[in-house]
Amino acid sequence: MPEKGTGVSVDEANYTSELLTYDEAMRRVCGTEKDVLRFAWAVFVQTLEVEATLADKSRERRSLQGTT
Repeated sequence: MPEKGTGVSVDEANYTSELLTYDEAMRRVCGTEKDVLRFAWAVFVQTLEVEATLADKSRERRSLQGTT
């Protein structure tokens, strides 16, 4: 899915990026780029897990306090 206007300078005026699934991105990169992608994905997934845990705890606290 091309994203137009994502360049940061005049030199990149025609630059486009693509939004890919993790699996498609893994198919398109090679070498150490795969290592970087694996690491970034692991950090992203861990961040989602931490945020979900914090949200659960916040709901539990509000429930115990009788608020929503």
